[in-house]
Amino acid sequence: MNKKIIILIVLVVVILSVILLVIFLSQRNNPTPLAEDKQTPAQFKVEFLNTEEKEALNISPELRIQVLQRGPNGEALVYRVIENEDEVVSDISEVKTISPNQVTEQ
Repeated sequence: MNKKIIILIVLVVVILSVILLVIFLSQRNNPTPLAEDKQTPAQFKVEFLNTEEKEALNISPELRIQVLQRGPNGEALVYRVIENEDEVVSDISEVKTISPNQVTEQ
């Protein structure tokens, strides 16, 4: 009787382990998109920092700076220095993002 109980417990543990493994592997292969990815961004508007914004950020007024993202209060969160007209971003999905780790490694 004692052996039957141990075998039954072992079988239940093995079955539960297999079920959990299948669930884990299915989620790993199909990750859920981030909340940011679910939102369809509004049409991207090409805009540049004005003189007052450049002064507030201690940026030379001679530089041409494109704003890629603004905060809820209208402050420039992400911007880019434009040296050539070819560098102006017209589609935000074309912008290659990098992590801070990539910046320090370069």
